[in-house]
Amino acid sequence: MDISEAMASALLCASLGGEQEIRYDFGDSYNIIDCVTETHAIEFGLDKASSRDSFVQAWVASRHIPHDPPLKPMVYIVGRFAEPGKIGTELIAFGNAHGIETYYHWQARLDPEAFRENER
Repeated sequence: MDISEAMASALLCASLGGEQEIRYDFGDSYNIIDCVTETHAIEFGLDKASSRDSFVQAWVASRHIPHDPPLKPMVYIVGRFAEPGKIGTELIAFGNAHGIETYYHWQARLDPEAFRENER
């Protein structure tokens, strides 16, 4: 069963004890990050090309949300397949190459206990 990005975000953020949909100022405007924990600014995205912007959102939020110590950017890719496909593999490689913690979480195992198993 496919789930929406919003459903995945709600479940995963809650399992981390984070706060969802945090608004922060960015220049003369604002942005909203999916989840903020004590240590990370987190974006969630499905394993689709449209999730490429999740990396920019997490990186920018980590630098503009006032926090001591500064937040680290993190991206969780919610996968439709047990293993990352072409796009999932590309997203993971990009995150790793740019110092953004990146995880692939198969949505069929989307529950708080399975999520915690994948944490660093």
